[in-house]
Amino acid sequence: QFIKEEHLKNPEKHIVVGSEGSFGVLPNGLEMYIEDLPNVSVVGHSKPDIDRISESLINAKKAGDKVYLVINDSRFWAEPEEVGAIVIKSWEKAQRADGTRDRLLLMEVTNKAIDVYNNNLEYVEKNKNK
Repeated sequence: QFIKEEHLKNPEKHIVVGSEGSFGVLPNGLEMYIEDLPNVSVVGHSKPDIDRISESLINAKKAGDKVYLVINDSRFWAEPEEVGAIVIKSWEKAQRADGTRDRLLLMEVTNKAIDVYNNNLEYVEKNKNK
């Protein structure tokens, strides 16, 4: 519903929603709910655990798109603010047999994510031959 409301605010603005996984309930469920919205696309992330904002989402942000990420809290191995994301909403999931609960996070990717990404690339480049 949040993505639909964002689309209605500015129908000409492209929205990219990154999701945990490239197939299954999360990305395919998102696609199902936004299929009638022009200028909204879902980009799956194939890595099972995510510790940074992906290059495809960074490129979308650089292009001026509104960018979001939907992911289970247990799969996101970073502090959102440290990688340039802001948690917009979270939903607690069903309790597991061991009593723990996961949360589904909806995060907005900010311009800070571009700087964090570029700084990580610079670090890797400087240290690749060490």
